Amino acid sequence: MPKTMSRKKTCAVCGKPSPQPAVRNAERHGSPDLDTRPPADVRFSIDTQVQKCPSCGYCFYDLAKGAPGAAETVNSETYRKQLGSASFPKLADSFLCWSLIEEQAGNFAGAGWACVYAAWVCDDAADFKRLYGNVSGTKMGERDEAAAAKLCRQKAVLLLKRARDEGQGFGAQAGAEEALMADLLRRIARFDSAAKMVKCGLEAKPIRVVETVLEYEQVLAGKGDIDVHTVAEAIKWKGELEGPATEAEKGQDATWQSE
Repeated sequence: MPKTMSRKKTCAVCGKPSPQPAVRNAERHGSPDLDTRPPADVRFSIDTQVQKCPSCGYCFYDLAKGAPGAAETVNSETYRKQLGSASFPKLADSFLCWSLIEEQAGNFAGAGWACVYAAWVCDDAADFKRLYGNVSGTKMGERDEAAAAKLCRQKAVLLLKRARDEGQGFGAQAGAEEALMADLLRRIARFDSAAKMVKCGLEAKPIRVVETVLEYEQVLAGKGDIDVHTVAEAIKWKGELEGPATEAEKGQDATWQSE
């Protein structure tokens, strides 16, 4: 499990300092999901990916950095409503507020990724509830995290589509953007759109692991599958069709979407 520590950050919006969590050591074990969600041991540190000012509510990847128009966005009705929304886990709210900051600044790729992170938080909360039930015994525990995750993915799709329209890249490899979009669309049951995205991705002639993910997405969409699946599953599926991947290709499952 990653080790974390606190670092003092001064908010770029209100100027007040606060301790913020930071990862000191994180080792990856296991395969990421098809939407690049890291394996569980790394996801435990997802709270370090966004920082929230306890004074003014500014949420950003680094509180010391001010995005264009951040102060106005933080004080907007839309932002304040999202910041205190009971429809999402608190950490997901922070990511969604970060998304609003990025969207207002015109960084639609960053805004989309922040919504993807929010979806992962909701996924984990849904998994926890499925395993342990409403352990809090409160109305918060009655929240529908699966529905919240779907809303986050819907937001991500819209923002990432805008990013593509604006020429803002959000994938490190040819076909990686389409692979991410295909998974987001499939998870919200937009199977035809997912299949079209797969076709676009394959036309980009991606490296084998991305090609495998795209082809696997096509199979899953054809089955009407909205569940979570991993890159390792895709590679195993491909191996059963064509034979096992090389050691180099196996090593790509954790890095194909990295910057």
